[in-house]
Amino acid sequence: CPALPDERGCAGQPALGEISDDGLTIALGAPGEDGAVGGVDGDAGNDAARNAGAVFVYVRRMSSWALDAYVKALRPGERDRFGDALSLNADVSVLIVGAPAED
Repeated sequence: CPALPDERGCAGQPALGEISDDGLTIALGAPGEDGAVGGVDGDAGNDAARNAGAVFVYVRRMSSWALDAYVKALRPGERDRFGDALSLNADVSVLIVGAPAED
């Protein structure tokens, strides 16, 4: 889970991150996240795919960070480690996510 708090309550654990050029958006990879529902903003409560991984995208609003997107692989699988590597382009229009153990 990401180092910033989110509605899943998994704050404080290490994550990999990319920040936008303007400093207002951050994408945090959480390769140890267990969600089993694929896509963007799916059911974050289904933890049936151990270490499937996820990316949490936060946007800076005023003086705090707000969760903007919960991103999963389309078909998450156990131990895929989605979010193990990531890259965010300058204008935040493209997010590239690695899943080294995806089969």
